[in-house]
Amino acid sequence: MKKNKLLSCLFCVVAAVAFVIVGWLLGLGYYLLFPRGSGSYWASGTLNMLLAGLTILALWGLKKAHILKDGGEGFWSGIKIGGFLAFMILYLLIAGVAEGAASGTLQPIETILGFAFSMFAVGFSEELLFRGLIQNVLADCFGRDSARGVWLTVIASGVVFGLTHLFNILTAGITPLAGAMQAVAAVGVGVYFGAIYARCGNLWVLICLHSLNDFAALVTSGLWETTSVIETIGSYGPERLLSVLLYGGLAAFLLRRKKMEQITGREAQILEIRE
Repeated sequence: MKKNKLLSCLFCVVAAVAFVIVGWLLGLGYYLLFPRGSGSYWASGTLNMLLAGLTILALWGLKKAHILKDGGEGFWSGIKIGGFLAFMILYLLIAGVAEGAASGTLQPIETILGFAFSMFAVGFSEELLFRGLIQNVLADCFGRDSARGVWLTVIASGVVFGLTHLFNILTAGITPLAGAMQAVAAVGVGVYFGAIYARCGNLWVLICLHSLNDFAALVTSGLWETTSVIETIGSYGPERLLSVLLYGGLAAFLLRRKKMEQITGREAQILEIRE
């Protein structure tokens, strides 16, 4: 049993690292072929859609493609479960638009559309991998019908999600401090996303929330000629650590005992049906 758990965790780490490396190689290939367009949002979005396609193939190979159709608690119920994040997205969007409108020149329409496409593609590809593939593999390993199994799954998938952001130090050229702060903060976000997914069971809820969150968080650099996305990330400091406490607390609230009983009961019924 311990060996199976170790192999499952190792598989998830390898899958996440492979995702990042393949994405970097695709980006490098694009840069060599089209050096003038290497920074295009359209290119970034296209590369992430290719990664999403590879992840879907992996899900199909592991007989987990059904997660794309699983409705869980329903889309709008899932949005309600992630209500705090929906509120934060609205706040970041309003604040970012106000800041950008006051300090920069609006980007051309093709750049704005490319930015929106890129943000969707990032959310789509990352949720397919981290919640769709990795969280489901870990859930099979640790157990879906026990509180301990759910918590181990959510925490482990969040840690893998966060640590992959360390690659930005090498690939994006940001400072080690900013990269570490982004990674640690991403662990908290990953745990929160995992808790939402455990509650609602609908992957499209996470894809929507993740994409909109990235769009809202980077809207100033994406829609106005102010700072670049890399400069925004490069400004991250120790204050990002506070987000770990925030999102960890939100995850604990979502997975409180009463709701955990509903989650484990639902998963137990699903396992019986599939068996």
